[in-house]
Amino acid sequence: MTIRLFTAAALIACYSLVGTMAGAADVTENMTDLCHGTSSRFKLPTLDMRGTPVGVDARLVAKLGVTPQVNTGILHVSDGSGQVGAGVATAPLQCFTDAVFDLARRLG
Repeated sequence: MTIRLFTAAALIACYSLVGTMAGAADVTENMTDLCHGTSSRFKLPTLDMRGTPVGVDARLVAKLGVTPQVNTGILHVSDGSGQVGAGVATAPLQCFTDAVFDLARRLG
């Protein structure tokens, strides 16, 4: 999973994927709610230098029933041709709930 959407508020290229700058800030806020914490090194100037969300917490995802959004990008096979596609997808909840149940089983 790319961290790009977690930092959507700082990336102009992501604005078109989520609609507006305000939409990008909302995406970043939503990702913050699903993460263990924020980075002390990677700051978001558009959000008053707050750290980027890091460490998706599968337990929070399963508890809240809200999954992270994932930025997708496709590069052309030829060097220098650039990106030929991009989009935003929502990760399925089932993979997070399965992970939480498996972790609970393993830890007893």
